[in-house]
Amino acid sequence: MNDMPTLGRPPKRVLRRSVILLLMVVCVLLAVVGARRHHDAAVVPVPPVVADASVPEVAARPPSDELGRAGLRKVKVDLSGPLETALVQGLGSELGQRLTQTVVRQLAWWVQVPKDLLRGDRIELLFEERVGQEPLVVALRFRSHKLGREFKSFRFVAPGAQFGHYYQPGGSELELRLIDSPLDDYDQVTSLLKDGRDHKGIDFKTPVGTPIRAPFEAVVVRKTWLFAQNGNSLELRDVATHRAAIFLHLSPLPASLFVGAAIKRGDVVAQTGNSGHSFAPHLHYQLVSPKGEALDPFVIHKTMRRKLSPTDLALFNAEMQRLEHLF
Repeated sequence: MNDMPTLGRPPKRVLRRSVILLLMVVCVLLAVVGARRHHDAAVVPVPPVVADASVPEVAARPPSDELGRAGLRKVKVDLSGPLETALVQGLGSELGQRLTQTVVRQLAWWVQVPKDLLRGDRIELLFEERVGQEPLVVALRFRSHKLGREFKSFRFVAPGAQFGHYYQPGGSELELRLIDSPLDDYDQVTSLLKDGRDHKGIDFKTPVGTPIRAPFEAVVVRKTWLFAQNGNSLELRDVATHRAAIFLHLSPLPASLFVGAAIKRGDVVAQTGNSGHSFAPHLHYQLVSPKGEALDPFVIHKTMRRKLSPTDLALFNAEMQRLEHLF
């Protein structure tokens, strides 16, 4: 068996060695090409973002900046059209619309909205975004061309106070207060007859269960009508002027309060609620003339503006300086 000839040619070891070397060269070339492609992809320049001049300036909130640490955002708008349009362009539909509502509540104490807002008016805000709630404006500066001056307001919670309120430099409250008001205190007036919403009454933001007092000597005219819209409701008739006072969105009324009952000024007649077509706890307070015309309570009632005590004023001034620094 060992003497038998070998069939075919013996294998060429040189050729096998050449193939191995060729494969190694190909692998090296592929690695070089891949690395170059990765490098090219990593250095592709990103085009700069160009801000639209018509969009309000909205400050970013990196964790390291002062606004971010305070949990606030800043907006500056030079009006060239409707305020809501400018805020929606800069902040998006939902936040822009909600912020517009909160800003108008303050502007309405200085000017008639939107009539007195002019092109070139400047509005600057510091506000806090809150999950599931409307944004909270903590400082506002408004430069009015019509009136030729700048207005300012700052939110401040006085020690021991149930609610925070907006105050102007010097310590006077931004909002007027009704003498013989239906509420002893409240969070904020959220709707006025002069705020451009065509609302027939004023809305007080206040927790459910806040006592409501009769603003004058009266007789009960009716209770809880059109519940789907008004919720629990009450109408009183002023025995002196025959004007009507209407209270809407109440808590359930007591059975002891009956139509025809005589009411003295200052008597507690009901409690605030969130019934009917209402999106948050508040009191709708409306005055109606004997001819059925809507009357402005801030015209019919006597009014006053509260001022901070000297001790609270010192604290407010410190808070005002802190917020001014963040603009």
